[in-house]
Amino acid sequence: MQIDKRSCNRVYVPGFVYYSGNEPQNFSGKYEALIVDLSPGGICINTQHEFEHGSRVRFYITKYYNGIFTGIVRRCVKGSDDKFHVGLEVPFNSGCNFNKYAVIQNKGT
Repeated sequence: MQIDKRSCNRVYVPGFVYYSGNEPQNFSGKYEALIVDLSPGGICINTQHEFEHGSRVRFYITKYYNGIFTGIVRRCVKGSDDKFHVGLEVPFNSGCNFNKYAVIQNKGT
């Protein structure tokens, strides 16, 4: 049984992020990942790359936010579709209101 460690609600927001690996991956170029969900404390993405726990990933979300964010990998699990679900800890600032883009709000899931 997997225990949800997030203390904030997750919000499903359709869209993509564009990222590059900082450390230790150092991917050359920019890559696209599907947004799984967002919360005030982080983001989960679905991507072709595997990331080491504790590594840093720089990314931006073109449709919702201005700016570049750096997330710390807290979870990386390979799915049945040969993609990776990557949970990034990112303290989004209070000025980022992604709730207005939400499709479904999930409490504690």
